[in-house]
Amino acid sequence: MCAVMLAACGPSTETVNVLGTPASQATDGKVVLEPQPDFGNAHISLELTHVTPPERLSAPAHFFIVWQKIGSNSYQIGQLDYDAEKREARFEGSVLSGPFELIVTAESSARPQQPSAQMLLVKTMHGEGG
Repeated sequence: MCAVMLAACGPSTETVNVLGTPASQATDGKVVLEPQPDFGNAHISLELTHVTPPERLSAPAHFFIVWQKIGSNSYQIGQLDYDAEKREARFEGSVLSGPFELIVTAESSARPQQPSAQMLLVKTMHGEGG
């Protein structure tokens, strides 16, 4: 019984609906953040629909890159799996625990050093569940 009560007090899954930026107003979807306190991180999944193609956000762009921004530092956590025909995108990965800003940008390179100004999505995440 104690184990059940401890599990109930632990961090819970954070699920939020998201909308695109003014550059991609039709974009919408869902972010699910599942804390993994034993490892100090969380599993994140992102599903988007009505996604504006990256080249329409920025002419040389061919990739959507997912970032975790903590304070003034941005960390590339992966690349969206984008289906241009269906205009849908998915991502699954890991992020550090705690509050952060989730950012998806259109990029001309799969390994940019920092996020570009061509933002598909920006969402503040609590990172603690709830």
